[in-house]
Amino acid sequence: IIRKPSGTLKIGQDADIILLNPDLEWTFDGETNCSNSGNSPFMGKPLGGKVSRSWVIGQEKWKMVNGLES
Repeated sequence: IIRKPSGTLKIGQDADIILLNPDLEWTFDGETNCSNSGNSPFMGKPLGGKVSRSWVIGQEKWKMVNGLES
């Protein structure tokens, strides 16, 4: 739609990537639910794998420190 180049990690290109920790286990609950909806089939369920860092246009935007979002 926007016609921007994407899908590559090359010098000079915008980088939107995440770093996933596949070994991290966590429970989906009201505090971890970012949705405006208060219900989810995952509520109270243990899940495996969680994003630990993210970059948008090559700039770090979010990271988890000692298991906590920063």
